[in-house]
Amino acid sequence: MYRMKVLLGFGAATGVSLGLICHQQNRDLKTRAYASCSGLTKGISNPRQIDVIYDVAIIGGGILGCSVGYHLASLDKKKKKKIAILEKGTIGCEASSLAAGTLCHDGNDIKEPSWYDYLSTKSRPILHDLESKYGIELDLIVNGTLTVAETAAEKAYLLTAYKEMKANGSNVRFLSSHDEVAKLEPAVKGGSVIGAIYSPLGGHADPSKVTHGLCEAAEIEGAHVFEGQRVISVNKIGMVQDEDSACRYEVRTSQGKSFWARHVVVCTGCHDNKLLRESFGIEIPVIPVKGQIWVTDVRPSGTLNTVIYNAASEMTWRKIREKESEKITEKKLLPRQANINSKWKNGERMFHHVYGRQTADGTLLFGGDRIVVNDNNGHLDYAVEEERVKENYDFIKKIVPTVGDMYGSYCCYMPFSMCEDGKPLLGELTNAGLNGLWLAVGFGPSGITLGPMAGKLLAETILSTDCEYASADSDSPVMRELDPNRVVRNIISRSKSPDSKLGSQMPA
Repeated sequence: MYRMKVLLGFGAATGVSLGLICHQQNRDLKTRAYASCSGLTKGISNPRQIDVIYDVAIIGGGILGCSVGYHLASLDKKKKKKIAILEKGTIGCEASSLAAGTLCHDGNDIKEPSWYDYLSTKSRPILHDLESKYGIELDLIVNGTLTVAETAAEKAYLLTAYKEMKANGSNVRFLSSHDEVAKLEPAVKGGSVIGAIYSPLGGHADPSKVTHGLCEAAEIEGAHVFEGQRVISVNKIGMVQDEDSACRYEVRTSQGKSFWARHVVVCTGCHDNKLLRESFGIEIPVIPVKGQIWVTDVRPSGTLNTVIYNAASEMTWRKIREKESEKITEKKLLPRQANINSKWKNGERMFHHVYGRQTADGTLLFGGDRIVVNDNNGHLDYAVEEERVKENYDFIKKIVPTVGDMYGSYCCYMPFSMCEDGKPLLGELTNAGLNGLWLAVGFGPSGITLGPMAGKLLAETILSTDCEYASADSDSPVMRELDPNRVVRNIISRSKSPDSKLGSQMPA
């Protein structure tokens, strides 16, 4: 196995030992368990011991965190930067490995790409590079996607969307009848589908393999990975506005470890708000959501040839976004859970949200409802709701009759987070006075589609703060649109600055 793991042992009072298991290339990693950091601790009577000092500490070992880590390490051609990825469990242990792995891609010639188009289009070559450059198997298959309509209203919506997409340069086709769709995808024959948009460049990959592949590539390029390190706080060290400071933040874990870094990237998914609230008294409008997935027994290869989506959810969410966009002012961000939840009005289902594909092992994987998770005194309820899974199964049988009468051989939930305005948060929290603190959160179920390029874009922006990397594109239109400062809220008024925990120990 290529991956190197950095295992933190829990030693005696004299200190903590670092056990290093190197990948097969036998990289010579001489990470010091206690760095002296003399420039920072000079004049301090009882300085806090530092386990490791890094240029960038990334919190979260999902697809976003591993993508940022990989691109930071690979773009640093001179290998001067020390990069750490901190994961509370194991790499990809939550949404990044449980996702459906569907990949949207409408072509490389879109004239005016949205932020979503840009990230999804640019992510695909990165996946190909992981396979060709590093020999990492991702189960990447380009077999096309179908967005299907069941009603006349949905079909009319798809036709309008198709015309808009085609005019903008997308590589798509409109299928105007059941027979035309069934000819392309026999699995829908005899079902309720009456039309569809076909995107031939869409496809899917194994989300767990993508996440671990990015992690493996990051380590090959020199990044360090620390598993079993749940971050409990991030503290400011001195003046974070000082761009020349080697260390601006201290990241502490539940295992009592302390990582000091110039930059910190938060990629913790559903746990972002808790960490930011407790560390800095700020809050972001990111909502924890669970998606429910069920999987059939093994079916013959080719049972489902394409990736299937239904049009109802896309149509409804678009109408909601357009209606509410008229109400939003620069001073107020309206709560828009209706843009996230597929069972949202007085507890009654307004529409179904459906997607599915056949996996490499032959099983059929289908997902559906996005359900906003209630926070019960800090406990997020991610239990599988069997009744809703069964509703989803019954609905999918109408679209894809070949599913048959075999209910899912197992069900699971996929925890993810989404921002209330439907856009991820990608960038530095400068408006909150937290220079060097970066977010890559709120990508919802689209982490595998958008994460590879989102991580590269953020890595380029971080590196651009160093004059040695000044040529990087730090003023990307996508970064401006996804800037987290648009929604960050200061919820705690403190008499002391957030760095007061360490401020008294730091030199003037």
